[in-house]
Amino acid sequence: RSSDLQRNTGLIRSEDEEKELFKILFEFENRISNDGVTVTAIERKLFAQSLAFEIKGDIESSYSVSLKRFKLIFLNRNIFDESLYDKYRDALLSVINSAAICGKYGAAESHMKILKESSNRTEIDEIDININILNLNLLKILSGKNVSGKKDNLILAEKYLNIYKNKITINTYNLIIYRLSSAYFFDKNYREALRILNEYSTVRYSGLSPFLEPYIKMLLILIHYELKNYKLLKYMLPAAKKYLKSRNSYHETEKSVLNFISKMISTKNRKYTANYISGLLYELDNLSGDKYEKNAEFFFNYNRWVKNFNTF
Repeated sequence: RSSDLQRNTGLIRSEDEEKELFKILFEFENRISNDGVTVTAIERKLFAQSLAFEIKGDIESSYSVSLKRFKLIFLNRNIFDESLYDKYRDALLSVINSAAICGKYGAAESHMKILKESSNRTEIDEIDININILNLNLLKILSGKNVSGKKDNLILAEKYLNIYKNKITINTYNLIIYRLSSAYFFDKNYREALRILNEYSTVRYSGLSPFLEPYIKMLLILIHYELKNYKLLKYMLPAAKKYLKSRNSYHETEKSVLNFISKMISTKNRKYTANYISGLLYELDNLSGDKYEKNAEFFFNYNRWVKNFNTF
């Protein structure tokens, strides 16, 4: 059930979602308490905890618990080797992913080395290695770090979207689309950002990752703003607000950003734009202290955008 919550919600953005998460964890811990203090029971508990921390947006704790789970499985491989599911590999991939997301790139790369060394050179191994290296590089680019061969990495990302379309999970596929489009956006290549979403993020595929859909809608709005498609935005903004409200995703961060864009495309006097910009930065700064609203930044760095975007 926690996996379903993650697929539908992504990171929690409200008190109701947090209550649902606690309810799921409470029921799960009650079930596994009957198993006693066994290695397998501890592993299941660590898995649930790492997932819960990730859903809450506490990626540092998620990484820490994922690392504990990986070490537990590594030290007891004789027990877990009997499992039909490769928990060692799953735990290793979880460590790489959580380390990359919370900016521990050195840790992600060192565990990537372990993944390569344990590879049996199968097609699945090749896909796991390539996709995780790609995601690591995309996250570095999105963090604003200088990544050597950035252009090549973006081209490679699109190549993998075509090669691995039916060979990776739909959530992984959609996240690559979103991160690739976002990377082009922050590189101020707005037409490429739009092309990636138009060509790859179809309703059929994005609908299978409901947690990501609201953020794709927001990214589309920002792209069209930067492309100065103001007439189109006058239709898109009300539709986006209606959609977000229908999905219980019209949170304060989204509200502030959409209201800001509405004011920017409506004003005829440029002297007001500086006030709008400073006003939005003030609102975003206040919202970043809220445990639910801060999770919006997990998907898109609005502060970075506002500080660098074009006005008119």
